[in-house]
Amino acid sequence: MLEIENKKVNAPLPDRVPPEVILKMSAQKLKEYMNQMALENPLIDMKDQTFLSSREQERYRKLEWLNQVDDSNRVYSELESDYIKSTDDWDVVPKNEKEDLFTYVKSQISPTRLGEDTYHIVVYMIESLDSRGYLEESLEHIAEQFSIEIEEAERCLNILQGLEPAGIGARDLKECLKLQLKRCKKDDPIARQIVSDYLDMVGNNEISEIAAQMKCSEEEIEQYIELIKSLNPKPGNGFAAREHLAYLVPDITVVKLEGYYEILVNEYLYPEISINEYYKNMMEQDCDKEVKEYLQKKLQQIQDLMDGIAQRNQLLTKIMNAIIHKQEIFFFTGKGLKRLRKTELAKEMGLDLSVMIQAVRGKYIQCTWGIYPMAYFFAKDRK
Repeated sequence: MLEIENKKVNAPLPDRVPPEVILKMSAQKLKEYMNQMALENPLIDMKDQTFLSSREQERYRKLEWLNQVDDSNRVYSELESDYIKSTDDWDVVPKNEKEDLFTYVKSQISPTRLGEDTYHIVVYMIESLDSRGYLEESLEHIAEQFSIEIEEAERCLNILQGLEPAGIGARDLKECLKLQLKRCKKDDPIARQIVSDYLDMVGNNEISEIAAQMKCSEEEIEQYIELIKSLNPKPGNGFAAREHLAYLVPDITVVKLEGYYEILVNEYLYPEISINEYYKNMMEQDCDKEVKEYLQKKLQQIQDLMDGIAQRNQLLTKIMNAIIHKQEIFFFTGKGLKRLRKTELAKEMGLDLSVMIQAVRGKYIQCTWGIYPMAYFFAKDRK
């Protein structure tokens, strides 16, 4: 009996893996799965680092072309270049990497404490914060998106504005400073009035004029101005920019070209596989029946993987196409997001809801405006 190379792993993979299992995997999980298969299955060959390096160089050239074709792709190009240059493992946040604002604020709430509906509205607001920590979406738009009264939207905003850092969720500078005054228990009427009516004069150091108009001493006004200047006008500063989170692995990249969008499933994130010629030739020769059955089983395992990856990529592209069609304003401007419902989109696409859920879960997309989970584009389906 011919000997077969033994590649052991601690937890052997199943002989057959259905496509839906591959579909569930993020790009990083798929890469890990393929690496494990390479350890266990002697028929699989993985391309070496020389090949991977050449693919990266090819991607550099493509990014240069994209950067020249459309100005709106420059952010995309910079992000991709940062990835290629990076030597950090994308699944590990470097110790010196600052936490992003979205993750920090979201970690302070839970559906158990707030209730499912309120939780998802507040999360939507958190996702709508800009880099300063200000809420860009209007309450009217949020109320419309979730089919709620404006009073309910205001209640959810109050929850957000009660989180850390102080001033988060403000609609403008004045509201941001007032929230911080309230939080630090120095919510003096004079301080609030200075913020409301005299910020421009504060900026011009017109202390005597402010004192005269407010009928206070200059010394008193100076004390309040010192307090106001100690506040943070941009509470989102100091957090890692969401679009520069290199440890998030995008499964799909959406590239804006002139008049249309190109969807790239990021296959470069995991290695290319092929069949080992030695064992392939062995199967075609007269060999022990047990060996041939073993090789056929391992060959089928690789074929299942390849078919599963192909189906996964086709489905992700199809779903992303549908999302872009529904969210053209967002992908063009970075604003105006309309939450989709998985049930409705699945029905329109002729997919089972379970397939839609598996495809979206744990996947990330990269576009001109940053890196987002696919779930970002969907509202929670009501039961």
